[in-house]
Amino acid sequence: MSVAADWLGWLFLLDDQLDEGAVGRDPVATRAFLRPLTTVCGEQPQRRAHDGGPLSDALRDIWRRMAAAMPLFWRRRFARHLLEYLEGCTWEAANRALHRIPDLAVYPSRRRTAGAIWPALDVLEFVAHAPLPDRLLADPSFAEMCRAAADVICWTDDVLTVGKERARGDVHNFVIVLEHATGCTAEDAAAEVTRRIDRRLGDFLAGERRLAGVLDALPADPEVRRHAAEYVAGLRNWMRGHLEWGLRTDRYQVTGTAGTDPGYLENLS
Repeated sequence: MSVAADWLGWLFLLDDQLDEGAVGRDPVATRAFLRPLTTVCGEQPQRRAHDGGPLSDALRDIWRRMAAAMPLFWRRRFARHLLEYLEGCTWEAANRALHRIPDLAVYPSRRRTAGAIWPALDVLEFVAHAPLPDRLLADPSFAEMCRAAADVICWTDDVLTVGKERARGDVHNFVIVLEHATGCTAEDAAAEVTRRIDRRLGDFLAGERRLAGVLDALPADPEVRRHAAEYVAGLRNWMRGHLEWGLRTDRYQVTGTAGTDPGYLENLS
């Protein structure tokens, strides 16, 4: 659990640097800032080199501890998801530089990637000591259940943070995207995103009901069944926990102007 806490702390720190600092408004600077991180998860778990600054050193330490406990197929999946997240950060920086609001049709999938939800959910498997085989994750019903949970988490975050993000001029928020695409009011956009969250929660629950049949069809041995049950319970806890935390934390009440006032950003030089 301590490794997972370190991972989430690292992720929030990086997210703040890009969302609220000047570097996240320049795609060239963002790519250069992230470059030292792109090689870490390709390293062997036992490597202990320190050569990329505090962010990459911290990621390397987290990666070493996670990778040592997880099978190769999980390590490859996590590394792929992390690289996709880092590329998503560059996409967001380009949007900020161009003052470009994402297209409604592509936003949901981009939100999952740029929001780091996939590597974050990979860590559920690590915490539960329950790595899921690729063949289960590739099953269409199971994959859709996971996407539904990811959307609930990401879109709930957007509803909770829209005030802060609007104040700092960020455009990567489903409420803002929907408002821009349809011309509706901010209140109507927030209500529609909330309705879509409810529908995606229904999709998750439908996938959960189909899970036994999916496992029978694989077929899944008792260990895979246990791992799947623990993972789905983790998805449930994450959806609920993220809402509860988001309603209580002061993090989403900060409304300073990003890119002009360093605020609470750490000095990572």
